[in-house]
Amino acid sequence: QAGHHASLLLVLFLIGAGMAARRAALIRPNQSEMLRLITFKVLFPLFLLRQLWAVRFDAALASLLLPSFAAHCLWFGLSQLLGAWTPKFIDVQELRAQCGRPAGCLVGWAVLMTQGENMAFTYPLIAEAASLSDQGLACAVMWDLGANIWLCQGLLWGIAAAYSPLAQANSYACVDQSAGDDLDLNAGAELEDMADPECKTGLKGQRFSFLPSGLPAGTQDRAVRAVLESSLLRACLLGVGLNLFGVPLPWPIDSCLQAVGSPCKVLLYFLVGLHADLDITRADGRFIMAVLSQRFLIQIAVAMTVYFILPMPSTLAMHAVIVAVFSPGPSVLMHILAENDYGEHLVKLCVTGSLLNTLLCTILQHSLLDFLL
Repeated sequence: QAGHHASLLLVLFLIGAGMAARRAALIRPNQSEMLRLITFKVLFPLFLLRQLWAVRFDAALASLLLPSFAAHCLWFGLSQLLGAWTPKFIDVQELRAQCGRPAGCLVGWAVLMTQGENMAFTYPLIAEAASLSDQGLACAVMWDLGANIWLCQGLLWGIAAAYSPLAQANSYACVDQSAGDDLDLNAGAELEDMADPECKTGLKGQRFSFLPSGLPAGTQDRAVRAVLESSLLRACLLGVGLNLFGVPLPWPIDSCLQAVGSPCKVLLYFLVGLHADLDITRADGRFIMAVLSQRFLIQIAVAMTVYFILPMPSTLAMHAVIVAVFSPGPSVLMHILAENDYGEHLVKLCVTGSLLNTLLCTILQHSLLDFLL
């Protein structure tokens, strides 16, 4: 227990160090970009490769793969449907569309923020729960392999590409521009008249579209290409392939890859602090809270589906899966948004929202372990 608290304090320290570095302007933008690229294009893929190569797959728990796939399909559908009737989300989306930003970019941002589980955050929590033991961790691994890891390291790239500013063919304006919360909503027609015809089509066609069928031509090819080009997905496929074919992991390679894990995690949390910023407008705050509320409702729906409907190999497996469902969002989102040119501000909102989501999920997961076990 003391070790778990110490690790949490270390995480908070690293995040705080990143925030202090940003406020003191110790790291220039080009240096921050270099840190992000090193973390997500070199260290993180190697970390995933080692984890998936070394982990032990339990054939007896293979029955979790199909329920995991079904649950994440439900999750994906709900993430698009819930935004259509969340009043605060629609209000902020409409406001931002009239600021000149393609509404589809905000739709994509919301869909990305409500998807997936950060299992790297949850694995230690399950492993340290005495009542779950090693089998609980094995269940979480199989649940992750059923769909989540392929969603986070592959499909999310396609979603980001589908809703990216390039796909919307529109100009890209800052979310927190000077008009702020006092923007005159009647000015939307004037802004549309000033835009070129292609931009106007993007605004009108995407304002309330949450389905891939409503996206511009060529989006599907762009999304598929983004998935296939993901270095993280390739690392996952290679790790699983080497594991399934029984290729041994030599100890020198294992030691080198394991040594990558520490700087990867340090840089990951440092980057969270470097990009997080609580100095946001009220409209941005409403937007973040609306999307996090969507995510929480989806997590409840999926957890209820796991508890009452989906077949589980054991009660212990069901408990481990429910704890996993309430994991925070994947840490790779900030990298995905940056690589698809969503802009510095949406990256900042992503990191800020993820930070709040992580704090909430930490409380929920500990409460679930006390309640279920």
